[in-house]
Amino acid sequence: MKLLRLSSVLHSIKSHLGLRNSLGFSSYSTTTATAERRGLTKEKWSGSIPLIYRKISPIGDPTMSMWMTDKRYFRISAADAAVRLNLISKVQGVEQAENFFNSISKTLRTLPTYTALLKCYAYVRNVEKAEATMDKIRELGLAKWPMAYNILLGLYHRTGNDEKLVSLMHEMEENGIGWDRFTYGIRLTAYAAVSDVEGVDKTVTRMESDTSVVLDWTCYTAAASAYAKLGRLDKAVAMMKKSEGLVSGKRSTTAYECLITQYATYGKKDDVLRIWQVYKEKRKVFNKGYKSVISPVLKFDDLECVERIFEEWESENSNYDTRIPNFLIDAYCRRGLMEKAETFMDRIISMGGKLDEFSWYFLATGYLQNNQPQKAVEKMKEAIAVCHVCHKRWKPDKEVVAACLEYFKHEGDVDEAGNFINLLGDKNIISVDVQDRLLNNFLQKEPNLDALSELNADDALVGDGEALSEPEVEMSSSQPNIDFDGYNPLNTQSQAPSCDINLIDMDDAECESGRQTSQAPRRSTKRSSSGGPKHTSGAWNHFKREIINGEVKAICNNCGKALAGHHKQGTSHLLNHITLCLKKNGGKKVDGTSPKPNFGSVDNDILRQKITKMIIMHELPLSILRS
Repeated sequence: MKLLRLSSVLHSIKSHLGLRNSLGFSSYSTTTATAERRGLTKEKWSGSIPLIYRKISPIGDPTMSMWMTDKRYFRISAADAAVRLNLISKVQGVEQAENFFNSISKTLRTLPTYTALLKCYAYVRNVEKAEATMDKIRELGLAKWPMAYNILLGLYHRTGNDEKLVSLMHEMEENGIGWDRFTYGIRLTAYAAVSDVEGVDKTVTRMESDTSVVLDWTCYTAAASAYAKLGRLDKAVAMMKKSEGLVSGKRSTTAYECLITQYATYGKKDDVLRIWQVYKEKRKVFNKGYKSVISPVLKFDDLECVERIFEEWESENSNYDTRIPNFLIDAYCRRGLMEKAETFMDRIISMGGKLDEFSWYFLATGYLQNNQPQKAVEKMKEAIAVCHVCHKRWKPDKEVVAACLEYFKHEGDVDEAGNFINLLGDKNIISVDVQDRLLNNFLQKEPNLDALSELNADDALVGDGEALSEPEVEMSSSQPNIDFDGYNPLNTQSQAPSCDINLIDMDDAECESGRQTSQAPRRSTKRSSSGGPKHTSGAWNHFKREIINGEVKAICNNCGKALAGHHKQGTSHLLNHITLCLKKNGGKKVDGTSPKPNFGSVDNDILRQKITKMIIMHELPLSILRS
């Protein structure tokens, strides 16, 4: 495959993956070693390569980069090595990132790669190794720009090493290294953390008089956050006004959303609505923009205003996002307006809208708060039924699950309790061990729910419904933060920090593989954190658990035969049965009808990654993406 062809394919894939007008990149480095060493690279790769990787996999899986290099379709440069180093650190850990760094040639160990390695250590708060890396940068004569200093400064602030932070800033001044926007943001954050109002005032004054720094709206939002942390809301609002005056260009969408969030944090409802009007006049507002304003307005308890905003979204946006109506559903349920919530959901369904697990879960919790457990159980079943098996975005609160089981206990309905427990197990909301304990408890004359109350979050329910509910704006005056995820280690022109993020990129997303089932069952040896087995054996693709005459049975989906289903009895007999059963019936059910094909669950990110590789390997026409 020719490199030119690969470049064309990747640029086209970039557009299909929704990267819009992000800067292009070259398939091979044209930067000289001298330019790289000076950190003055002119490549337009800025952000495009990591963006493509992140589009292929949400956490930026380095597999694609490794595959392209191994196939010799992609000649690695220092810029590429820096990107891959960062991705490996996040996906595979710092140790693997170190191994990769040690494996690359010395010609690639320049400022970009050393800065990326420094960032990896800062990410895991390893001060010792970060300092050793910084010493190496100094030794090579590369410590001439603020980017490496900023990463180490951020690490010192996050680990509470204030003395080292001050010392490093003195070093920058002694060596004539100017501050950039990141440096000012970190300095403001550090002063606010120790309640030093005078320090914040001096930093703002210095920032405004520094002609080497081009101030933008982020500089003043950082200052506003610092003053808010110190309780000086008057000065915080004054900084916000200055920030508004600097909003322009392509980042104005992000700016307006950030301004709305911060004004809401300071309790300025009028300013929130004022910025919202400006936002709508200046830019086209997409779903993210509506989410950024609905949540703050809900904090002000203005349901009528939110309903008007929702109607605007409904009439102007063709790209439906379930999370936006979910804000209203949650608000209605929290206020006990259950009839209004039900009517609202019926309206959404009638208009062709979709509801997800959050929609039904909010309704279930609302009915529990209104002492209507029967309706709560019904809605909870709906929530569990529509959630995906591998979906980690939502897990119900243990207390809500316990309340549903208490209802079954009170009603003495063992069969319905068993069905509900099996539904939780089928969606991996509870482990097989917890499932068995709950089923056995309900067979007793006086069932108890100790199987839930004794467990930690990781044992039964991953997280709680409150923590994993729809995203909302944090309304506390948090200290200003700087994000180095968008900080390009190859570019001495520091990019503007985002509004409300951590000092070091803290992307905690997890790589989630798609689970696929085949006709031949597999044995699994996975175990839960508590030591109990997880419900992951391939046998359970062909069986479901039920309580029959007081015993836990595994019912074959193919022939309907009931076998022993308790987890202590293992799954070997189930695997043996299904192998013979499928062979005997030729893939047919006993009644002669063809069984419903089981294709398992599909992970869109993995599918997108495979399609991308297929297009590159076989040089397929991009028209297949439209057909």
